[in-house]
Amino acid sequence: MIATGAIADAADLHNRVLTFLADPVVALLVGLIGTVVIGRIRMGQKRVEDAIARGFKDSGQILILTAVGGSLAAVVAAGGLGDILRGYFGAHSFAPLLLVWAIAAVLHIAVGSVTISAITAAGILAPLAPSLGIDPVLIALAAGTGSLFAVHVTSNTFWLLQSLMGQTTRGTLKTCTAGVSLASVVAIILLQPISLLFF
Repeated sequence: MIATGAIADAADLHNRVLTFLADPVVALLVGLIGTVVIGRIRMGQKRVEDAIARGFKDSGQILILTAVGGSLAAVVAAGGLGDILRGYFGAHSFAPLLLVWAIAAVLHIAVGSVTISAITAAGILAPLAPSLGIDPVLIALAAGTGSLFAVHVTSNTFWLLQSLMGQTTRGTLKTCTAGVSLASVVAIILLQPISLLFF
């Protein structure tokens, strides 16, 4: 259904019914209903109910915490945090790449969204890139590495990995959070001399 909608868009065909059915949420809902109906016919109601219960058990906390993180991210965006922070920094800012990394890291810890923290952090210094003499690609890389710092309980990635690996919350903090945070720090350390060497 989604592919059909994409093909229709490419062919410049516009139809309200097709647009509705091609919406990813609608397509997934139809797929779920179809799966439940076919599953009840082939496997019986009890096995289908058990499968749904297991699915909710595995994904419930992920969905709840993702919703909370998304709500917080919406508040941050609506409050104009990017504009507020941009007012504090200018062309005189020290170590701009480290600054972008730190802002992305703090936002990710608070919001739990890699995408939102990276885009917000990059958007703060991107307009100042020409005056700072920094390639925008480096700003994007610094924001990306900072947004991976401290993947923890506010991040849906954390809960997804915990569920898939069958670890406790403490175990996931030791493996996932520590490993990804170390990678983030190493990346920004390597990015500093690269920025001096090539740009």
